[in-house]
Amino acid sequence: MNQSDSNTALVPVQSSAIAIRGSASLAKRGLGELQLLESAEAWFEKAKKAKGEERLEESFECLQHTVALNPQHTEAMEWLGVAYQGGYGVPRET
Repeated sequence: MNQSDSNTALVPVQSSAIAIRGSASLAKRGLGELQLLESAEAWFEKAKKAKGEERLEESFECLQHTVALNPQHTEAMEWLGVAYQGGYGVPRET
């Protein structure tokens, strides 16, 4: 085996190690994103419960947490827009 053969033999091993590390990182990131979405949904459930009990400030804060964790949560965005528009639970300037 010459010097050239030994260098090329290492490339697949190195790229496999990189691919494994990359896959693990991607899986970990995906799990993290799933946990954020689940957490956002938990905040949204708190917002709905607080709204049903007329605790509008608490509901508003929960909606803000929901949207911060999942900006794609369309229902929470809609509720937050209605709260802003109507001033429901929105902190007032004095």
